[in-house]
Amino acid sequence: MPVPALTLAALLLGWPLATLQAQRSTVCDLAPAHASDEVEVRPADGAERVARNAPIIARYAEGTDLDALLDSVERDADADCRGQVICLFAERAGRTGVRSSLEPVAGELLALDERTLRFTPEQRLAADTRHFALLARPGFDSAARTELEFVTGTAVDHEPPELDASSDSFELDVEPPPSACMAPAGSLRVRLAVPGARDDGDEQSVELLLFVTRAVGLREPELRVRAPNVADGTVALAFTLDPAEAAGEVCVALRAVDGTGKRAEDEPALCFNPSAARRSQFESLCRAAGPHPGAERTSTDNGRGLLLASAFVAAALGWRRTRGPRPRQQATRP
Repeated sequence: MPVPALTLAALLLGWPLATLQAQRSTVCDLAPAHASDEVEVRPADGAERVARNAPIIARYAEGTDLDALLDSVERDADADCRGQVICLFAERAGRTGVRSSLEPVAGELLALDERTLRFTPEQRLAADTRHFALLARPGFDSAARTELEFVTGTAVDHEPPELDASSDSFELDVEPPPSACMAPAGSLRVRLAVPGARDDGDEQSVELLLFVTRAVGLREPELRVRAPNVADGTVALAFTLDPAEAAGEVCVALRAVDGTGKRAEDEPALCFNPSAARRSQFESLCRAAGPHPGAERTSTDNGRGLLLASAFVAAALGWRRTRGPRPRQQATRP
């Protein structure tokens, strides 16, 4: 079976939690790089050292009709993929002088919610092997597919990812949103830089989720932004507060989820006053431009530490971790 050119760029999982409100998505917020408008997928296209027990999770765009998608794949011309929204193939090296071949990987497909599907292979994926996944695209009467490629490693993911329990290493910036966002007057844009997570499996499969857990008008934790992990690095997160939220105290919590769905035990949290943080930054800039370069150099060097100390207090938040009703499930077998 020939493999067409890859068309799906690095995509991200949206891990569903029934008790949480839908993620806000605006042009003002920091969107995952190269995210598809149709579907977000993990493992990402081009991923390496993928854990051998990793499922494939596809999160389709809001409004996608999964029933119509399931109907379209029943008319797939490819017998190996007929009836499957997600089908997976493993590359098998041929004998010397013989081309490699692709073998179907059997598995089970479950609907985690109204737009998220998980394909779980029946057996552990072959180690050190290139895999190709074909995913049905919405909006077509007959099957149309996009493709991604990843390579497994030798490890099996046994443990959840790890996050530093403290938010002391978080870096916070608050600023008005760009005019292009057309946000209401009084809105503020929050930017956080946080350390990446560690994992015993594939660290690039980990996703960081940032929840607002306390804000004016908020009744329950709300997912505001998600981003791929940066192993041994820093992850940038950004979201926009509306005027009411920006006027009061805001608390956020960080969560890490790995490619097999395991969640980090520690979820560092912090609270801050956006308006106070904004004023603190503005005053630091004014002092940096003042007539006493030597003194202001000291102020500038310590500005971020003073901002962090005055703008927020790490909070041990008791936000709800209860789960709602089990999501509707659909299952097919290749």
